[in-house]
Order: sequence, then structure tokens, then C-alpha cells
Amino acid sequence: MPDPIEEEHSLPEQLHCAILRQCHQGYQLYDQGNYKQALLVFYKAWISIPKPQAKWQESTWVLTALGDAYLKKGDYAAACEALRTALRCHLALDNPVIHLKLAQSYVGARKHDLAKEHFMKAISGGGCEIVSALPAKYNSYIEPLIQQLETENNG
Repeated sequence: MPDPIEEEHSLPEQLHCAILRQCHQGYQLYDQGNYKQALLVFYKAWISIPKPQAKWQESTWVLTALGDAYLKKGDYAAACEALRTALRCHLALDNPVIHLKLAQSYVGARKHDLAKEHFMKAISGGGCEIVSALPAKYNSYIEPLIQQLETENNG
């Protein structure tokens, strides 16, 4: 039996599938390094979601994709905006991947305290594995947080 709460936050199947296809197409462009075109495709998916967009679970994926593409493009302010908005969407508040991408965006935007806060949320929700493959430039943020968590867990 379908979950009535989930059903309430899911778009009709046809629109859901169209958005899924657009996200897939956007990520193909993203994987090719064509972030500008990927952003256009992700934005097209975003505007197809009925208002209020935050009500729909699909908004979480689309905004995360937008944030990820802006991050790769180096537009940190836009990445932060998209990812902060994603966190306000259905079932996204504690999503460690969104917190991780937001932390990386805050590093790029030189908002160090916010970066630390969101790295901590990412690690708390996703474990140390979530940050294990990140480039070394993030170590100065991550290592003290992991040490802090280990101290708290052992103390």
C-alpha cells in the first residue's frame, strides 16, 4: 500500500518521469564538464515543478543538481543559494550529501564558519566516509571535526 504522506509529496508519474529524464540529461552534460548547459537543463526541470516547489520531493534533487553544477562552475554564491533552498525541501533537512555540497560551496565563498557547520552536519549524518574522497584542500576543515567527534564518542 502506498504511503499517503509520500504520495502527497510526489508529483504525478508523467511529470516525475519528465523531471527525472531532465536531471539525467543534465548530469550527462555535467559529467562532460559542460556545466553551463547542465544548469540550463536543471533549471528547465526546476521551472516545471508546480509551486510551492519545496513541497515536492523532486525539488530536492533538482536544487541539489543546480547547486552541484554551480559549485563545479565556481559560482559559489549561486551554489549556496540553491543548496540552502534544497535543505528546505521535503525530506531534505538532514541530507548529508546536500550539507557536504553546501560546505564545499561555503569554502569557495570563504564563509569558513558556515563551511565547518555544514561539514559537521554532513559527517554526523553520513559518517566519515562521506568526506573520505574529498580533495586535500578540505582537510583543514574536516580533520578537526573528525577529531572532535572521536573525542566526544570516546569521552
